[in-house]
Amino acid sequence: GQDILIGGSTIHDDDDTALSALRAEWSSSKPLAIRRQNLINGTGNGSGLNGSVFLDPGSLVDDNDFDLLFGGFGYDWFPEF
Repeated sequence: GQDILIGGSTIHDDDDTALSALRAEWSSSKPLAIRRQNLINGTGNGSGLNGSVFLDPGSLVDDNDFDLLFGGFGYDWFPEF
């Protein structure tokens, strides 16, 4: 499948509505590049199902722990801090 792997947390972790919006965009049928741009900053073609909820560097929280993340089959996205 296609997964988003984050080696820390996000400012959205305690907000079920925000997490649902992110999941809606990521699991949509749009091409991968558009979904990713919509999640980073909303600049993909068409409106993103994530609205104003983004996975940009300002929304990612580094826990300062060493993380070793592995993707599986398919496309896995590792947003950068």
